[in-house]
Amino acid sequence: MSTEIPLPIQEAVRDLLSDLVGTGVAVDKTSPLIFDEEDTKGVISEYIDDDNVLVALCLADGPFACYCGAALSMIPAAAANESIKRNELPGNLLDNYAEVVNIMSRLVNSSTSTHLRLGKVYVVPGDLPEVVANAAASPSMRRDFVATISGYGSGKVSLLLV
Repeated sequence: MSTEIPLPIQEAVRDLLSDLVGTGVAVDKTSPLIFDEEDTKGVISEYIDDDNVLVALCLADGPFACYCGAALSMIPAAAANESIKRNELPGNLLDNYAEVVNIMSRLVNSSTSTHLRLGKVYVVPGDLPEVVANAAASPSMRRDFVATISGYGSGKVSLLLV
């Protein structure tokens, strides 16, 4: 079996998110999402192989995580907007977002690649293992998107290969 991990095109991201949150989602390519500010809230999620080796990452800014988390369980957009305004990621939205990013593992799996699954989910800024921080800073390949969830708003999400 090949170990080549696929990176999705924007239509695949759009279709998966739209099916998952039950509303329209527009996805476009964008500039790389980089966490370089101490106070910028976001989430970094690991995708690991069956040997628990880090293979890929999903980076999401605070708005993407809040909007996905809210849309998944039909929490009103106003609650997500208030969290974004306060630069917070409440536990309920983070838990819902973790489920979204878990299902997003389908985007980096194929019938001919090593199987990947969700590992740990880290809120940034915060303590990151060195291997995760290094992989986020210097991925071997990446795709960066801006997603707009109908009735909610827009945020950035990036998929990176280590």
